[in-house]
Amino acid sequence: YIGFIPPFSFRVEHGDVDPVGGLFWDGRADTPAQQAVAPLLNPLEMNNASVAAVLQKIAAAPYAQQFRDEFGANIFRTPDAAFAKVGEAIAAFEKTPALQPFTSKYDQVIQGRAQLTAREANGMRVFMDPARGNCASCHTMNPNSPNPRDSLFSDWAHYNTGVPRNREIPRNANPSFFDLGLCGPDRNKPALGANVPANVTIDQFCGAFRMVTLRNVAERPAWMHNGFFKSLRDVVSFYATRNSDPVRWYGPAGVPNDVPLAYRGNVLSDRVPFNRPASAGPALTEREIDDVVAFLRTLSDAPAPAARPAPAPAPGAGLNPFR
Repeated sequence: YIGFIPPFSFRVEHGDVDPVGGLFWDGRADTPAQQAVAPLLNPLEMNNASVAAVLQKIAAAPYAQQFRDEFGANIFRTPDAAFAKVGEAIAAFEKTPALQPFTSKYDQVIQGRAQLTAREANGMRVFMDPARGNCASCHTMNPNSPNPRDSLFSDWAHYNTGVPRNREIPRNANPSFFDLGLCGPDRNKPALGANVPANVTIDQFCGAFRMVTLRNVAERPAWMHNGFFKSLRDVVSFYATRNSDPVRWYGPAGVPNDVPLAYRGNVLSDRVPFNRPASAGPALTEREIDDVVAFLRTLSDAPAPAARPAPAPAPGAGLNPFR
């Protein structure tokens, strides 16, 4: 569902300012095409030595002729242009129904073709209840609309929810290193828009990361921007108990440990469930946590039908690895 993420901007509504959109967790790429090529050269990801090294591999691939047919016979003679076309090609695929099929149980329910179980239905009620989970205030949905595009389960804003530090990340071995999302280290601090009130500074958003859609959230191997959580239930538990049991998440100090002291005040605390006093206990019961997880599992798309075996290619014909 990457094709629905808008370019980065600042949204100002009723005096509330939110950074919104952009690709990557820190919003540093404005388009899927820009995002697609960045991992190719990132030393922490695919670690190709250069644009030329990437294009050399593509020019030798079975689909090289298809690339020339689409973008011109001489496309590989202009490396920068060819590299940009790599991004455009990947982005085009990412916007196809293959990657945004809207085939989840939830989609079937809003179209009248299925029903939620009692646990799933209660989980949705808790998810939407502004006094309980309050999840839908940010992970926006409209179960009254049969159009799945009205339930993307994100408004694409950036938030600092105080996710615990993931000590499995090599860079985090340095206690002075912090991934501050909008404030770097993988991007420069964005300029505030002309619509942003003068009393707002970019430093107020340091440590904020873009909220993802919850579609297919149950299929992830790890959750949140740093992969700290290894189970979906722990994610929901964190939201429900961050304030009531901070030692569980942050250790003996009981304070957010993946943001420097100067920006600790940026951690979200002005809305349900994060505005709940510790003395009030967890925001959700254990049963409600389980029910919310059950509802979130209804957002997983159904597996694509098994493809029929392709006919054997003619001798000497190039193979399309995407078929």
